[in-house]
Amino acid sequence: MFTRSEGGGKAMAFTYILIETAKLNNVDTQAWLTWLLAQIAPHKITGLDDLMPWRYAALTAQ
Repeated sequence: MFTRSEGGGKAMAFTYILIETAKLNNVDTQAWLTWLLAQIAPHKITGLDDLMPWRYAALTAQ
């Protein structure tokens, strides 16, 4: 992959990490990212672990 800037490359790498982490946890990537974007704005920085794919998998398995 090619990007026009270092910042773009970092953003792309971060996005790939999120997607692959969801796949490794057998989570529907699109559903999790949609849920994540809805949850992240009002969420406290100290509780970011609650937004990880494995937490989402546990919530949707119930």
